[in-house]
Amino acid sequence: MGRQKRAGPTDAELEVLRVLWESGGSTVRQISRALAGSRLVSRTSVPKIVQLMADKGLVRRLPMEPHPVDGMRDPQIFVAAVGQTNTQRKVLRDLIDRLFGGSPSDLIMRAISAKRASPAELEKIRRHLKDLESQD
Repeated sequence: MGRQKRAGPTDAELEVLRVLWESGGSTVRQISRALAGSRLVSRTSVPKIVQLMADKGLVRRLPMEPHPVDGMRDPQIFVAAVGQTNTQRKVLRDLIDRLFGGSPSDLIMRAISAKRASPAELEKIRRHLKDLESQD
């Protein structure tokens, strides 16, 4: 039985993307430092993961300019080439389809029962549901 192709980035790629979304752009060394202690991404695997992500179009390299004083080039900066909100939506759609049979309500019910939501979070959910209902 063959593996199904995932709709979005791998878990390790998502960790790198989170660093880039938060920082706005980072070198491979900065990404490695930010992910120190990660159980998904080892320090030595970051360069390969970033290269694969560049090949997939998930990240892009900023153009390198020579340093104005000594002419040496600064380290390569990488930025996310995909938006955080769109990526979250894509990954969630895939999760809902694969794990919850396409049912968003099953996902929400399981999420709320798996990790207790605070009263403030429950109120936020209620407001969002009201907004969605008024859009129909």
